[in-house]
Amino acid sequence: MISKRFKLITLLTVLSLSCHGATRSHLNTEYKKAKYKVNRLKSKIRKIEDKLNKNNNKYITTVKKRQLIDLEIFEVERSLRNSIAQLEKKQSKLDSEYKILLLNSLDELSTEDLMTKKIVLNRIRKDRREVEAQLINQRSLNSRIDLLRKQFTQILDVEKNLYQLVQRLESDKQDYVKNFMEVSEKTVTLRAKLKNMKPAKVAKANKKRRSRGVRNTYLAQDFEHPVSNYVTMEHEEKGIYYIFKESSDIKVSKPGTVLHVGTLANYGNVIMVDHGNELKSIFLGSLSSSVRKGDVVQAGAIIGKTRKSVNQNVMGKVYFEVRQKNRVQNTIKLVKSNQTQA
Repeated sequence: MISKRFKLITLLTVLSLSCHGATRSHLNTEYKKAKYKVNRLKSKIRKIEDKLNKNNNKYITTVKKRQLIDLEIFEVERSLRNSIAQLEKKQSKLDSEYKILLLNSLDELSTEDLMTKKIVLNRIRKDRREVEAQLINQRSLNSRIDLLRKQFTQILDVEKNLYQLVQRLESDKQDYVKNFMEVSEKTVTLRAKLKNMKPAKVAKANKKRRSRGVRNTYLAQDFEHPVSNYVTMEHEEKGIYYIFKESSDIKVSKPGTVLHVGTLANYGNVIMVDHGNELKSIFLGSLSSSVRKGDVVQAGAIIGKTRKSVNQNVMGKVYFEVRQKNRVQNTIKLVKSNQTQA
């Protein structure tokens, strides 16, 4: 009878451990796949950004070149129109003077008058030849304008094609970034689940350690989550990590006095609040402070904001812990359990 019962218990234990191992193994596989996909998407985004920057620079250069050609066409055409109009007017005036002189030459004139007319006629002929030469030269500019217009049309086509390419690359980049953010969130969630899912032996050992006495059992479970808008939460036997992608208020759980506001190398900004009786709250990471040292704050007061990363593809992280007598408490056990992720 004892043997059968022992075998049943052993079988149930083995099955439980097998299921636990299978679940952990499945999560681990999913996490590795998600992590691989994140790296692959990151590589694709980087390649698209390189191509986007190159083509964007080409587009800007092409636009400037097209504008210069357009300006040159305008200036040449304006100069040509004004010059031809003046030359044609001058030519018409010279023709009239020439005809009048020819008609007057039929009259009886003195030798001196004839000499004067001859000089005038020679001057008019010379001026007419100069005007005709200038007109020919000015009209030759039309071929220059035709060439500029042809160049303008060609470069305009290049500009349109580059614009379409840049728009398409930008659209592809947005799609990849969206996918990247979704997979990144999944990776963070899977990593948190794996971290919280301890192997059976470790869980048993932890249970033994907890049975020997927990440091924070004498503290009430009346702390509020300081951050309400987060993607996921990770915790250990010390503090809590809130992972987020949007800016959110940071609130203090208990009344107190701001003990310290500053930065901590390689970790980010830090806010420390003293609640009295050697009890303190510490906030650390991607945050900005709205309080100063010495400020008295009430429960629920906003003391800062979570700060988004400059890189849109990277999520922010804020760490929260409670200390008593300068010893870190198991903070997750002090936070009200009825609060959930926003």
